Amino acid sequence: MTDSAILSANLRALHTRTPGLATALEQHSPDPSRIEVFPTRDNVPTVRYRHNNGDRTVHTFLHSRYHPLNEATRFAEGHDTTTSVLLYGFGLGYHARALAEQMAPGRRLRVVEANPDILKTALSLTDFTALIKHPQVEILGMTDENDICNQIESLSVSGFKLAIHKPSMNCMDDSLGELKLLLTNCLMPGNRKARQHLAAENHYANIQIPSHPIYELFGKHPGETAVIVSSGPSLNTFWGFLRDNRAHLRLLCVGSALKFLYNQQITPDYLVLMDALHAVHHQLRGCEHLEVPMLFSNFTFAGAVAAYQGPKYLYLGESTPGFPDEQVLSIGGSVAVAALEIALKMGMTQVIFIGQDLCFAGGQHHASGSWLGTNTRSPDLANMIRVKNIRDEWVSTQPKLLNYRNAIVQKISEHPNVAFYNLADAGLAIDGAAIVSTTALTEIIQRTSSCLCQ
Repeated sequence: MTDSAILSANLRALHTRTPGLATALEQHSPDPSRIEVFPTRDNVPTVRYRHNNGDRTVHTFLHSRYHPLNEATRFAEGHDTTTSVLLYGFGLGYHARALAEQMAPGRRLRVVEANPDILKTALSLTDFTALIKHPQVEILGMTDENDICNQIESLSVSGFKLAIHKPSMNCMDDSLGELKLLLTNCLMPGNRKARQHLAAENHYANIQIPSHPIYELFGKHPGETAVIVSSGPSLNTFWGFLRDNRAHLRLLCVGSALKFLYNQQITPDYLVLMDALHAVHHQLRGCEHLEVPMLFSNFTFAGAVAAYQGPKYLYLGESTPGFPDEQVLSIGGSVAVAALEIALKMGMTQVIFIGQDLCFAGGQHHASGSWLGTNTRSPDLANMIRVKNIRDEWVSTQPKLLNYRNAIVQKISEHPNVAFYNLADAGLAIDGAAIVSTTALTEIIQRTSSCLCQ
């Protein structure tokens, strides 16, 4: 259904604007097994594109199966065209043309497409010579991940607003995983305004609650071994290691893992909280009487903080008037990252991750018996990202979990004199954290750590 005359006209126009891209497309042959063209009720074609998500083959429609032109209009109306726009994803071009038609005078539209199969198919199906020659429009074919990331960063500094054509993003090759993660983060669901309002409410309530500043704990445990206890499925496997080596370890437990440890009669040294949502209250229910020091951010759900009876230490997620910068932690959006930052500031020289799976290991989202109860089965959704775990098996994960891993890896890279270990069972590898057996790790702990007086 492609048309060689349409393609030739588009490529001639492209030669006048971006000759390098035009030449590259002339030399490129799309894989026909990946492309299915369908008619629509708008009398323009749409395409179903076959691509890979790890070990899975996925079929994605680039545009509506019925009304792609109406869909393109809605896409354009959903973006601010009073400013210059960087659009990722040319798709079949309908939404790019709709954006160009709405661009305010003097504003620019720059379109980036990393998939030459899709771009050449689009130019073979529809006459886009007017769009290509439009003085406010520039179409770029970029396949290098770093180049595209740099383009996004530099243009955002220059005042461009980012617009993302999600189907085009979904059709990226696995080799562009970091770019796909970056773009996916920009599309993360959730009501940011509502969360910001809740965080502000928690902040004003939490600073009224009597507490100690977190920096009073800095340097308190020099040379000791910390365990960051998260509630991933591997906690089911490795909690015995905590029990057997408890006398040599400082346990920093995140809120979602507290009930699991409590049920196993393991008392952590510190409880670390960060989440602004009411779920924190459920994490602590039945454990409010504990004397374990609570280390909580100013954004933590204030009702849970107030109900807890043990000692409390406040840390801040950002610089705040009236508080010293020493109380601010770089927390990377994850309570486990906050716990890691605190452990390092306490002077720990060995850090062990347990339950930090960063994926749905075994199809589970949390350890059994965590605050969520016994139903820990995770639905394996088509839009989850497929990656390989430490066993070289394909598992599903989410962008936010990969972000948390990136933040942990960054922290590790900043502390070359600290030894990091990862007990993950079927979880993801963490760069800089050695994967060892519990037997080997027990030998390391008993050789390098003194018995801690509880």
